[in-house]
Amino acid sequence: PPGRLCYLRAMPCNSRSIRAVLALAAATSWLPAQGWFRHGGPAGDATSGQVVTDLARQRLTQVDPLGETWEWDGAAWRKFAVPPLPGGTQAGTLIYDGARNQSLFVAASAPTLRTWNGNNWAPIAAAQPPTEVGPAAFDSGRNRVVMLLPQLRATAEWDGATWSIPSPPGQTAVGYQPQLIRDSGRNQVLLLQRSAAAMPLQTLRWTGSTWLPLATGGPGSDRFACADDP
Repeated sequence: PPGRLCYLRAMPCNSRSIRAVLALAAATSWLPAQGWFRHGGPAGDATSGQVVTDLARQRLTQVDPLGETWEWDGAAWRKFAVPPLPGGTQAGTLIYDGARNQSLFVAASAPTLRTWNGNNWAPIAAAQPPTEVGPAAFDSGRNRVVMLLPQLRATAEWDGATWSIPSPPGQTAVGYQPQLIRDSGRNQVLLLQRSAAAMPLQTLRWTGSTWLPLATGGPGSDRFACADDP
């Protein structure tokens, strides 16, 4: 249902196996979704790629581990004949900037910020990002892109013109396999992580300067993905 977060639990599997899909149907219950249908698409280990929804163009945009760019138009996948992005998703982060209606790719190697126009990736002048990248999400309440910097233990923001680090190095408590997720129903960004493997899930909210704990507990699998259902 709209206004919920959807949770995907990854099971030990190969490229053809099934994954368990759960949707938050009520405040305290998770129910299995009806199923998945295969439509082809990016080859190789697509699960290591990153996907965003381009709301302005009504497309899904994916960057795969090799840095190749793909799009889904609702019926088919298309691979674009553009130079691979440096480092692919192994050394970069793909994020949709909802305030400026553009897909962004932040590369850590030779730090650069690029925007996708539907045909090419173009660098944004004078927009050198931090030297580290990590999980990112759009903060619809503050019109900022928020990015976690795990090694620096810091949090960075992009306001459409400049990068800032409102949470300085050493002040963000980064846990095990952290994920950032946009919660559009409440106009906030959430940090989902564990203090260590097999420990309870921690949910924190970004205030613009620090991470505020909200809840402990939730999905039990160490390997999971979460998405906003606006």
